[in-house]
Amino acid sequence: MGSTVIGLILLISCIISFVEFERLSKYVSSVLADNIACVNTSRNLMNISEEYNTYILEQIGSDYSKGEIPQLTGNQDFVSSFENLKNHFTIEEEKAMADSVLYAFVTYMHVVNEAPDIWLGGYSQRREWYFDRLQGVYDKLRNYIQGLTLISQNALAENYYNLNDRFYRSITPIIVAAVVGIILVMLFNYFINIYFVKPVIRINKGLKSYREYNKGYDVRFDYGRDQLQELNENIKEIIEENRALKKKI
Repeated sequence: MGSTVIGLILLISCIISFVEFERLSKYVSSVLADNIACVNTSRNLMNISEEYNTYILEQIGSDYSKGEIPQLTGNQDFVSSFENLKNHFTIEEEKAMADSVLYAFVTYMHVVNEAPDIWLGGYSQRREWYFDRLQGVYDKLRNYIQGLTLISQNALAENYYNLNDRFYRSITPIIVAAVVGIILVMLFNYFINIYFVKPVIRINKGLKSYREYNKGYDVRFDYGRDQLQELNENIKEIIEENRALKKKI
């Protein structure tokens, strides 16, 4: 009975631990992958915007004949990367900051679309337009992208710590089961030794003394009357009858 209880406790604990580990594995694979994707995509947005803005700045000093303008079109790489980013948000703060990034990007491209008219002017007009209008809008876009990257990095760190917490919670049932199992085994062995092993040893010594030295059988237990006690009384009666029979002979 004791072994059955111990085995049942360990079995239940293992099942609980397995289920928790399975849930933990799926959670970690999904959430951390999304966090990493958000961080990488945010950095990619930063690189794309910086390259594009640097290209515009380089065009300011280029020598264009009147009527010629540089190829300043909407950046499709930025749009496609942003669309991919929306599939990996894990917290509401990321969604809110992403909306700000999109709004800043639309504003930035709206100002960029002024370039064909600005480029018809000279170098001074282009330079004034860039530093007075475009640069400020770009700085806002850059700050929002940095904010999104920071939020995603913080979410990654927080989920990592949550991972450790969930891991320790998942192994708690195993530790508890092991401790309880050890205690139950010790108690089980203790009671087996007290109530069964020692009485049997005393009975065996009493029988040995009778057989080898013809001593009387005087083994007694301090426990309640049970089957072992009854066995001991029966052995005592048989020995007493046997000794009486020997005396008659």
